[in-house]
Amino acid sequence: EGPVFLPASGEVACVSNRLPAPGGGQRVEMSAVHLASGAVRRIRPCPPLPMLNGACAGPRGRLVVCFQGEGANGGGLASLDPASGAAELLAHRAAGPRHRCHFNSPNDVCLAPGGRRLYFTDPSYGFAQGFRSTAADAATAPADEDDDAGCGAGPLPPAVYTMALPSGAVEVAATGFSQPNGVCVSPCGSVCYVTDTGWAVGDGTVDEGRPRAIYACALRDGGARLAGKELLARVDVGVPDGIKCSADGSLWVGCGDGVRVYSSGGDHLGTIEVEGGVANLCFAGAGYRELVLCNEERMIAVPVAAAGAEASLCPGDKASPRQPAVLCPGN
Repeated sequence: EGPVFLPASGEVACVSNRLPAPGGGQRVEMSAVHLASGAVRRIRPCPPLPMLNGACAGPRGRLVVCFQGEGANGGGLASLDPASGAAELLAHRAAGPRHRCHFNSPNDVCLAPGGRRLYFTDPSYGFAQGFRSTAADAATAPADEDDDAGCGAGPLPPAVYTMALPSGAVEVAATGFSQPNGVCVSPCGSVCYVTDTGWAVGDGTVDEGRPRAIYACALRDGGARLAGKELLARVDVGVPDGIKCSADGSLWVGCGDGVRVYSSGGDHLGTIEVEGGVANLCFAGAGYRELVLCNEERMIAVPVAAAGAEASLCPGDKASPRQPAVLCPGN
């Protein structure tokens, strides 16, 4: 899960799926895989970040990582040095009326073009998967904080949040999703794409009445709010999990049958078929023209003609020039 290319070292950082922890419980491990040699090294966050998940490249060569929390303690966002593992907490409590409540289990995060905002999803999967408890956050709140009684005994409504940089202010960007999962922003910065995986309950069962779909939302109020939620595509094999944009505005989505590629308008352009499906993916390598796929126990690198949207953030890269804004829907 959570692959991110590290240009300075030629590695892809990623986290494992859930593993059994010594003495019971669950854990995940974080690693970096060298693209050219396949060499693997462990990354050990310090302080520890329980149940890591999605990540993205952040400011100053660091990663921004989601951690899902454990027990009655919710997850959040942290900044992580991929070389040393040194971690700094960015956020661990929700915004709005429930601003004293812990997040559920933050799943995925992206940095918008321009680097002024992060967007991250907060489904409730930690509860269904058994590593978050339903004990009220109020029971574990520090004594010097305001009363947490309004947090209740269960998860918060799943939501998409945004964090302004560099202030760190967190706001609810959108609600109304069943289980918001993957998230990315178009290269022009005007549209936020969110995958909803509510069909997968999280305990190994499925609910045919809930979505497995990709949505597009316009960014409003300086990016603080997602508006005009529009259904782009439904998926009929597994769920649409991780999602990334290429520099031309196309969407690359990890699904149960591999990577499905869609136009910004939702047309299905094709599928890179991968047995066992793809949970998440990232663009990597020279010019961001290798697609790295997370396929359970395998990491697969696929050369592609498209360049990742990261290339459009690097105007000095002659192999991958900034893409014109006309490629962005609704711009």
